[in-house]
Amino acid sequence: IMEDIGEDGYVHGPKFLLLFYRLRSQKRDVIMRQRIQDEKAQKELKMRKYLEKEKKIEESTNIKLPDDFTEEDTKSAFEKVTEAAVKYDRLMPGAVQTDAFEVEYMAPSEFREQLKRVFNIRVTNKELAALIKQFDKDNNGHIVCADFLVFFFKRGFEAKSLKYVNFVKKKN
Repeated sequence: IMEDIGEDGYVHGPKFLLLFYRLRSQKRDVIMRQRIQDEKAQKELKMRKYLEKEKKIEESTNIKLPDDFTEEDTKSAFEKVTEAAVKYDRLMPGAVQTDAFEVEYMAPSEFREQLKRVFNIRVTNKELAALIKQFDKDNNGHIVCADFLVFFFKRGFEAKSLKYVNFVKKKN
């Protein structure tokens, strides 16, 4: 700064403007860096709190799933899902939407709760374990929701189609 001051003790117009803009730019850069750091720290804090909350929820609702489910449990679970899939029509007034399943993964306790709320499916621990084994592709104990929804709607479509074909055959 001292070199920009003339011999007469004044900063002349062009030099002043350059100095002013340089100082303003430096100050703005400092402020922006600080703002970015603050936003990053806020995001990290928010994420940490969210993960802690999710961990507490999962610990409080953690279900101990049995490993000894049978083929009958698997069959029963799939029958319940198929029956619900046949009955489910998202276009009907009052139908609960599948928005809850539009996440990547779902913990077993949450999956059980959503089955009950959305499709009115009530499963035992052994049936739940069978479903989790079917839809837990990563072996992390969580349901892959996209796989479940594809299976659910495909199963419903197939069962409805079969009913229709049987109805047409009986009619003829």
